Parts: sequence; C-alpha cells; structure tokens
Amino acid sequence: MKEITAFAQKVLNFLEPDPTEQKNILALADESAPSQADEMKKFKCRIIQARQKNEKVMVAGDYDCDGVISTSIMVDALRTLGIETGFYIPDRLHEGYGLRPKIVELAAAKGYSLLITVDNGVAANEALKKAKEIGLEVIVTDHHQFDEENPPECSLFIHPCKLEEPYQKLCGAGLVYEIFRSYGLVKPEYLQWAATATIADCMPVRDENRTIIRHGLAAMNDNCELHLALLTKKSHMNETDIAFQIVPRINCIGRLSNMANVNTFVRYFLNPDRRQISSYAFKVDELNSRRKQMSSQITELARGKLRLSRPVLMASDPSFHEGIIGTAAGALCEQYRKPVIIVSESANGCKGSMRAPEGFDCVNFLKPFEKFEALGGHKGAAGFTVAKENLEEFDKFVFRHGREIEWNRPEANLIPITEEEITIENIQSLDALRPFGKTFEAPKFVLKNPRITSVFDLSNGKHRKFTLAGGATALHFNQTSQDMQASVLSIKEIHGTLEISEYQNRKTPGMIIDEIVYF
Repeated sequence: MKEITAFAQKVLNFLEPDPTEQKNILALADESAPSQADEMKKFKCRIIQARQKNEKVMVAGDYDCDGVISTSIMVDALRTLGIETGFYIPDRLHEGYGLRPKIVELAAAKGYSLLITVDNGVAANEALKKAKEIGLEVIVTDHHQFDEENPPECSLFIHPCKLEEPYQKLCGAGLVYEIFRSYGLVKPEYLQWAATATIADCMPVRDENRTIIRHGLAAMNDNCELHLALLTKKSHMNETDIAFQIVPRINCIGRLSNMANVNTFVRYFLNPDRRQISSYAFKVDELNSRRKQMSSQITELARGKLRLSRPVLMASDPSFHEGIIGTAAGALCEQYRKPVIIVSESANGCKGSMRAPEGFDCVNFLKPFEKFEALGGHKGAAGFTVAKENLEEFDKFVFRHGREIEWNRPEANLIPITEEEITIENIQSLDALRPFGKTFEAPKFVLKNPRITSVFDLSNGKHRKFTLAGGATALHFNQTSQDMQASVLSIKEIHGTLEISEYQNRKTPGMIIDEIVYF
C-alpha cells in the first residue's frame, strides 16, 4: 500500500507541481539533488586550482543554440569565480564543427593554460593530440556519442553517461548547468538558459531534463531574464513557444555565419546593458527574418528538383546556402513524410543535410556509402561532406539503397475528438501534462468526417486554414499538391495536435494538422 501511495504522489507531483515552489526561482533549481559523480568533484578541484594560480581559461563552444548557451553559462560562471576566461566558437562555413588544432594552437599562443570544451570535443582527436603535444590541458564536456573503447584524450572528460541515471540524457548546456549546480554556483538565468537549450536540442523530456524544462519555464513566466525576454514577443511561454520563437533566433546567427559572427551572441548573453542588448536583439530579429526568407526560397527550389516517386528524396544545387539546407530538408520531410537529403554543391566539397520521419535512421542509411569526407548525426538528422566528383555516385547510392532499405513509421496513438470538444477549456486542461517533447509528445487527435464550414488559403496556397463547425480552426502548413487540389468533401480524417491561437487579444481554439486522410 505504501508503494502505491508513493507512486500516486509521484503522479500528482508530475501533473501538479507545488504552486508555492514556483514562486522561488532559486528553489526551482533544487528539486533534485546535484550530481555527486567523481567528475563533478574533479572539475571543482581543478577550477579552484586555476583560480589560486591565476590561470587563464579558454572555453571552446559550438555554433548552435545549445553550444551558444553552453558557452555563455561556462564563461559567466568562471568569470563569476574570478577566473580570467576567454571563449571561441568556430565559423560554421569556413571552419566547421568542433575543436580544431588551429584553435588549440591559438589558445596556447595567447597564454591559456586550460581549455574547456562545451557541447563538443568527443570527436576532436587531432585537436586533443595537438594540445597534448604543446602542453595545453583540456577538459572535455560534451553529450554527443563517443567511442567507449577510445574516449577523448584529455585530463578530464565529463559526459552525461558518466553521471547518475537522472542526468544521463542532458544536452551540452544542461551538463554545464549541472556542473555548476554541483559546484554550488546557481544563478536564475542559468536555469532559464539551460531549459531553452534542452528544448532546442530536442532532448528526451524525462528525469532531470524534465525538471530543467518545467522549472525553467516556470521561472521565465514568473520573471523572464532579459536576454531571453528580448527574443520573443510573448509574455507567457510554453516549450513550443521557446522552440519556434527563441531557438531559431539563436540558431540563425550560426547558420548565417557569412552575415554575422556567432561569438557576438555569447557577448549578448554576458552583457548586462539593456540598451546595447536591445539593439542586438533587434538585429537578430532582422537576420532571422532573412533566414526564413532564404529557407523558403531554398525549400521551393529544392521541391522542384525532387523526384517524388523515390523512397528517399534528394535535391542539390550550388545556390543552396549551407547553413539553411537543414531547415529546408526538415520542411520537405514534414511535408512529404519521406526522408529528404538537401545538398549545397561546391567545388571545394558538397555539404549535405538529411532529415527523416520517426522510424527511419539517417546515419545507418548513410553509413554504407564509403566516400564521405565527414559524416555525423543521429537517427532523425544527419550531416555530411562529400567531394564534388563523388556527388553523382552518391545520388545513385541514395536511389539504389533507398529502394532496398525497409522501415516502418510507428503507428500514432490517436485520440478521437469531435468539433464540439475542441474548446479553449479542454485545450488548457492539457497544460497539466506539459512540458511536451521527445519521448513525451503532445497528445495527437483524430477528427473523423470533419464538418468544415469554410476554407481559406494562406501564402498563395502554401498553407490552408479550415474553419470547423463550432468555430474552431484547423491549420495545415506546407500542403502538398494533392492537398491543394483535393475537395473538402473528400476529407475522411484530420490528424493533429490542439492549440490556442491568440490574435488582437482574442483566443481561438484549434488544431495544427499533421496529416489529412482522404476517401
């Protein structure tokens, strides 16, 4: 009976966290005990030593949202501890991902005696070898997969898999946040930043990740720290708002490295001057608008090059911007529900990005091709580099291997719903289950034989809005040509998630359509 009662209490805590707890932002960070792993203790000892000896520390980060935030937390925390700290994030287009020997040599030449990687480092074999040669000590903090038989050669390696079970799915920024929580250094903004990065990296919404996201969102909605607040127009946010408003703005600087320097985003997070960071946030918003425009253009051009009969779709072109091909591949994958590869052609090497629906493994699909110059990623997304002269052979491989490979998309668990049940009250009741995300997805619903009272096309037919009986709406983004030509009377089912849209202070219940099934 005690076990059942304890389980019931866990369920209640999961659905309805103590409201008094949400009023104390610092208390939010203390729901779970900090990690007591040996790596955390060793890090603390090494940082104390660096402070005592007045050492200079270099932080080497990554250009995506997780990398920028990881760098920001690490640099701010070390400076708070009185350590002279510099940082560097490589240029995506000209330098590529990860720690390079050149960065190591530059750090040593500038007098740094300790280099700490964040959100990268597990695969930086050449750079770590160079650091050892020249006597620069390196601490690697990373969450990406690594060869357990050959872990990175460094003085200290901190990885989620080396921590206690609740911490084993942390992203890069989540790991840095937990390092300093174990150290005893907790600032309110670190929690909010770590929550944003965890959402950005689509980490499993379980264990400590769930704690970080839930408490980070509560803190934002109680008193959002200034740097994040300037990147959104919403006063109350959930994980979806973070993913679609704040994360793309942070990512766009790294993607468009020919237009901006991603290191300035770290300076943004470290800058307390409201006037200066407000000006920067405005420029970021402008660049993000440019990114969306470019992404739309590349998506449309790529769509015209796709051979839709193929099981794995592919398009390549010299005009495709390397930093945008991932978002284009993602949009087309979502639209056609097939794996999509988009390649930016260049005489110096072709960069490709692959996105795939759930159930398909991108890396396993690509691995058999033997002429990649670089390949990385995970099941749902992968990136690679291939020489220009091998691109045609790669295209043939994609066609041939695509016909051979078998994969099944997991069957969705759909909850039947009627038009009358799509109400603001019912949708708000789902908030008790938030935050949603990977491994804890938002409930998906099926509306059978929908009663549609009106149809309105948006963006020249790219998107479509249906008005349902009762006044709720259903939005279908990125329609296919079949969707555009189909009659409303031919719609058998609508599958999707529920949301409340707000315009001019008026709230409307609705559905975001994942799929339309026709008779």
